[in-house]
Amino acid sequence: MQLTAYLPVAGAGPPDLPDHDAGALGRPAHPQRHTPAAPRHLVLPPVHPSRSTRARHPLKGQARVAALRELRSLASTHQSVTKAIAEAGGVSLLTSLLGPFTSHSMGSEAVAILVSGVPLDAEAKAALMQPAKVSLVVDMLNEGAVDTKINCVRLIRIVMEEKGCRPETVASLSLSAGRSWSRMMVCCC
Repeated sequence: MQLTAYLPVAGAGPPDLPDHDAGALGRPAHPQRHTPAAPRHLVLPPVHPSRSTRARHPLKGQARVAALRELRSLASTHQSVTKAIAEAGGVSLLTSLLGPFTSHSMGSEAVAILVSGVPLDAEAKAALMQPAKVSLVVDMLNEGAVDTKINCVRLIRIVMEEKGCRPETVASLSLSAGRSWSRMMVCCC
């Protein structure tokens, strides 16, 4: 069997296409660069406005804040939503959102959901006493809006109800937060 029998012959192509030589079969005259990281080759999942699709794809930035804001409004109006959050493990997710790199807008929404009636177990209260989470709550208490300050005080009050909470920890927080902390404690508690 001869290999040359399978090579195309110049001029043997369709009459409407230009002739190609054997080395450039199937390639355009000016090849384009195709790389695996080219944006047109990335396959993104379709985005649907349904809630089930939104729950499957991770949210970032303002979309996450908007989703938390929507969840907060649902949790504040429907008691069944707060139970569903607790049963689905949402409390640990919300407490994990509070940290040193969390924006104040995301933190205020997470705190508002936590104080809207979501039952916090001892493990969640212990997680909220971590220094990074306490630092964010105190920062939001000092710099946030009035609603955020009230929700932060409510959260600290809920965490203080834990039997293992030490009063000296709370006293040091009140010293670091300044006078706005003590005024809020008198007004809200």
